[in-house]
Amino acid sequence: MATNKQKQNLRFKIVSQRIGKKIRYDGFTSREVEIIKSQKDLERYEKELGNFWTTAPRNSIGAVNWESMTENEIDLFEHINKQKEKAYKKVSKAEDEGYDIDKIMTLFMKLNINSASY
Repeated sequence: MATNKQKQNLRFKIVSQRIGKKIRYDGFTSREVEIIKSQKDLERYEKELGNFWTTAPRNSIGAVNWESMTENEIDLFEHINKQKEKAYKKVSKAEDEGYDIDKIMTLFMKLNINSASY
């Protein structure tokens, strides 16, 4: 049975509107919003660093071949690493202040994650 194209397009439109919602910080203090943003930055930088390691040129024994990298690639690595350290320090400071990062992130995800099914 073929799906009606108009109905299918309507479903796509509804799902895309639901996914395209802005990020909400309802019920969080300004400090908790800073913590959430720092945690999201930390996750993003860890992912970028992982991508760097997977695409880095390797030598015959499997180690990263730093000599064959361009200055831009090395600068990118240093930049990502510095940004990751800054984000990590912010998150660590918040944990030292007594904030429960896991609890805050769980509440944030429950508020902002939308499932999509077509």
